Amino acid sequence: MAATNGSTISEKSKFTWPILLVIVALVASVLTFGLTSQGTQAIHTANADIHHPTAQLKLDFMGKELALQQYSEIIRRLDSIDNKLDRLQ
Repeated sequence: MAATNGSTISEKSKFTWPILLVIVALVASVLTFGLTSQGTQAIHTANADIHHPTAQLKLDFMGKELALQQYSEIIRRLDSIDNKLDRLQ
């Protein structure tokens, strides 16, 4: 280190190796935590068992109104078929 007035820069600033190591360790810890969090989140959101597209969810799970509407249509068709069978007898 460069000497000024008989002392080094690290002696004047009280900047020692243990402090430098602690700072480096903290920076490394924060970077590791951030990268691990991003990786974990990417794996989680890529999991097809958890996250489904909205269109697929709408196909898999229908609202009550739609279910009742489709049920009513099925009942109407069954009544029509029943009437046609009655005419054939």
